[in-house]
Amino acid sequence: MPIGGKREKPTGLPQSRFIAGTSRSGKDLSLLVYIIGGSNTMLSTGLKLTRRLYAALVVGLCAASAGCASVAGPANFSGTQSSMQAAAGCDSLPDKMKATMVIYQPGAERMLVCNSARSEQRFVPASTFKIPHTLIALETGAVADENAKFRWDGKDRGVPAWNGDKSLAEAVPASAVWVFQAIAHSVGTQREQAWVERLGYGNENVGPEADLRHFWLSGPLTISAVEQVTFLERLRNGTLDASASSMDRTRRIIRMDPASDGSAIYGKTGAMLPIDDDGFLHKETDGLLRSDMERTGWFVGWIERPESAGGPVYFAMNLDLTLAGAMDARTKGAFSVLAANGFPVPAAK
Repeated sequence: MPIGGKREKPTGLPQSRFIAGTSRSGKDLSLLVYIIGGSNTMLSTGLKLTRRLYAALVVGLCAASAGCASVAGPANFSGTQSSMQAAAGCDSLPDKMKATMVIYQPGAERMLVCNSARSEQRFVPASTFKIPHTLIALETGAVADENAKFRWDGKDRGVPAWNGDKSLAEAVPASAVWVFQAIAHSVGTQREQAWVERLGYGNENVGPEADLRHFWLSGPLTISAVEQVTFLERLRNGTLDASASSMDRTRRIIRMDPASDGSAIYGKTGAMLPIDDDGFLHKETDGLLRSDMERTGWFVGWIERPESAGGPVYFAMNLDLTLAGAMDARTKGAFSVLAANGFPVPAAK
């Protein structure tokens, strides 16, 4: 479906032909998961499946069959984890074990991966959550439109790009945390929770009221690289349970510099940094981040291409920020892997 196309009627479960998993004991669970289907499917007990019940049921089935090799995948991807292919260029990432890259090409029903095990691990989304948060802000009326201004209080929070009055369209590329903390305050915990469930985003957990200003910065919200491309595909195709207008505005805000061949690129970086509830960046963690959690960096997005060239290509990479050069490696590493697999990327600067 082209960008801005007609929105499909949402269901309580991801619209997917992805086989939920194959147990380690070799028993194929795909038929049962296919039978379960979407949220409108009724079991013999008359129970209507919700997304969470679906997830619990799949996990239960996996446990009964000695575990699953894979329990998630992007819409339209019709293989198990064994169908994932190793991506070329993975050596350009700073570490094979502490980084992952997912490239999803729906037109070819192909997923290329660096470190498949990590690709399904969930991590704090950090500023990549500004993509759904922008959508939530627009849908809830926390902002009138992308040009609505947030007045700066004159306090330097440690990042020059955060200073000054910011519109929503300016706050996203600048990653102005204080703006999105103000948005979270306006939306409130109850509606934030309802929306992450409605969007099917990651573990769908924003936590209690005390977490409202940092649930995407230090948890409890988490998401995997595979789930990131799932969400982005639905945003690009206009099939999220949100208005076409809000999805279109969100897509426009995250548009980046084009590839060298002119292909449009949409995306957002993220970094799990010690930022307090007033939006100040700290040099030390100061108890702001849990010592048992990895500090994760992200770069997620997609490359827009015509169907004749294979259609859009979605990508998500994450890595441990303790790795040398990790902040720069988020974009450089991702573009290097994309280029190594034949996809257009921006010219090197």
